Amino acid sequence: MLSLNKPLISVIMPVYNSQKYLAKAIESILNQTYKNFEFIIINDGSNDGSVEIIKKYMKKDKRIVLIDRKENKGIVYSLIEGINQARGEFIARMDADDVSLPKRFETQIEYMIKNNLDVCGSFIQFLRKGIKERVVAFPITHKDIKYTLLFVNAFSHPTVMFKRKVFQKINYNLDYEHAEDYKLWCDILGNTDFKIGNVPEILLYYRKHGSQGSIKVFKNQRILWNKIRLEYASIIGKESVDLVKKLIKLEDHPTVKDFKILTTKIIKFCNSYGISEKNLIYIIREIYNRLTKKSLLFYYVYFKNTQNIQKNFKDELFLFLKSILPVKQNSQIYQWFRKAF
Repeated sequence: MLSLNKPLISVIMPVYNSQKYLAKAIESILNQTYKNFEFIIINDGSNDGSVEIIKKYMKKDKRIVLIDRKENKGIVYSLIEGINQARGEFIARMDADDVSLPKRFETQIEYMIKNNLDVCGSFIQFLRKGIKERVVAFPITHKDIKYTLLFVNAFSHPTVMFKRKVFQKINYNLDYEHAEDYKLWCDILGNTDFKIGNVPEILLYYRKHGSQGSIKVFKNQRILWNKIRLEYASIIGKESVDLVKKLIKLEDHPTVKDFKILTTKIIKFCNSYGISEKNLIYIIREIYNRLTKKSLLFYYVYFKNTQNIQKNFKDELFLFLKSILPVKQNSQIYQWFRKAF
């Protein structure tokens, strides 16, 4: 357990038209078992009832600090604004539609001190229409995260806690709206000596809902992601650049042949760097999940290339069912699958 002299955490939460889930998000922070924090909420020009909800909680809890702005300037601007006002030794992220579990801060602080970490996230569980769905078990160690970021994300942004000194050396980039988190992770690993990790526990419910982004935003995000990946890969090494280029091609135009070649090469690459089997299956599964086209042939290649790696039975069964019965996530069939598995 931590000593009585507990370091101050500054919690940064941007808000833009978030009234539907905002109260749950605020309460999940105020109800943390770790009490020594300030809660900086940035109203980024909301025109719904978000500000009224925030002010209601401000009357109840003096730890809330409101930055109220009429103009919508985006999440990156809001994050930088909140960080600049933060007083804490640690800075924690939170989103206005998610739910932090009660022991999130307590667990993260203890884990960061024990493992000498500068940046720390956690596992998450998706939450859709009140139903708890898939658990995402991100890579845990610094080394696993370093190589995972070449191919897929290795953090959930709203789970992450930083030591303040990280932002004295590096910060969010305004030119990377919608990919600001991935850019930050790659900048930290590619350009600093900070140590990173993930707590191997679920510390946040990540809400999935229909208002999280348009097709245009998704396309712009992919363009930025690919640019970041190639820049980061060039720091890691020539072989990494080749693999990332092949992955971008696969994501744009998926074929069974390219999927088989790429996954074989990634497995060989990860084995050469001593990446854990648990993390390796995470990488291959996430690449498979991101494919815009799935079929039994794609699944067969996935299964064949990972058959010697231990897997979770329920996760694999659900992945198989999604491959043979592709359904929309808001459909009744999908919801039945999620309840069953």
